[in-house]
Amino acid sequence: MSIPTNDRMSLFLELGGRILFAVLTFAWFLSIPATTWRIDLPTAVAALVAYLVVQAAIHGRTAFGRPAWWAVPAATLADAAAVLGAVASDPHPVPPTLLLVLVAALNLGLRRGWMASVGAVAGATVVIAAALGLREHYLDEIAGDALLFAAVFVLAALVYFALQSFRAGQLQARAARFADQDAETQLLNRHGFDSAARYLLPLHQRTQLPLVIMLASLDTRGGQPLDHRALAKAVRQFGHVVRQRARRSDVVARLGSEEFALMLFDTPPAGGETLARAMLERFNAWTTEQGLDARLTFGMVNTPEEPVAVDQLIARARSAVQRAQKHPSSPGVVTAQSF
Repeated sequence: MSIPTNDRMSLFLELGGRILFAVLTFAWFLSIPATTWRIDLPTAVAALVAYLVVQAAIHGRTAFGRPAWWAVPAATLADAAAVLGAVASDPHPVPPTLLLVLVAALNLGLRRGWMASVGAVAGATVVIAAALGLREHYLDEIAGDALLFAAVFVLAALVYFALQSFRAGQLQARAARFADQDAETQLLNRHGFDSAARYLLPLHQRTQLPLVIMLASLDTRGGQPLDHRALAKAVRQFGHVVRQRARRSDVVARLGSEEFALMLFDTPPAGGETLARAMLERFNAWTTEQGLDARLTFGMVNTPEEPVAVDQLIARARSAVQRAQKHPSSPGVVTAQSF
């Protein structure tokens, strides 16, 4: 399952914070005489590049691939190594990099809750103490500056809290506005589909205008589920095809990770099949161009005149799709059995 866009944005913001921390630390070292460094410039540059590459690789894999259990521990270990190197190499009795380390720890923890925040700051403090120990300096030597450090750190925390609250408010407002929408495809979600069905099914029964229900499902040509990366690309392409081919009055929703439902009011079965074949042709052209082993199968059911639940219609269409997917040579548009 792919990561939602807002989670990707959070990952990119977290990566940006790490990059900023590393760049500021390196800029601080460049502002003081290189002769006072405990390491030479080539080693410092190599360490900076290695840190950025490791963090970018970890965050990139998490954002666009399947999240791995080791991603957070690996990123945290890279942070700890960077903290040790920066603080241990800073020649000043009270390294300004201490403050950057604590702010970076706060940034790392807050997105995951208060307990994670406390753990991140506590872990950063332990690493700082170890780094000062490597320099044969100890925390009591910076006690005189503790009040200033605490004041600046609290100020940074308050600013961060304010930004987080503002961001949370924006996300809540967006969630309320798009409660019926699938974030990845901009189509309706299951809640939106059910809301439309509660209106269209009774309208169909009163007016006797045709109503076609279709289920579209994604898999490989061998009948196997798509891997997460191919599925994410195919889902986005299907949403693009729908926006190009479907009418504004057509109801299209994403029901699951690889399933979509279409509700076509005032459309005869022949019209529904024509639309399905047009979308199928466009989707197949895209898979050929991309060299992607993805298959789109439509199951179509004509809504009867007597009352029937939308879940029954979807179930009929799903059964037709599943039967078709068992055969590689089956047509891309199949019709479900009549009621």
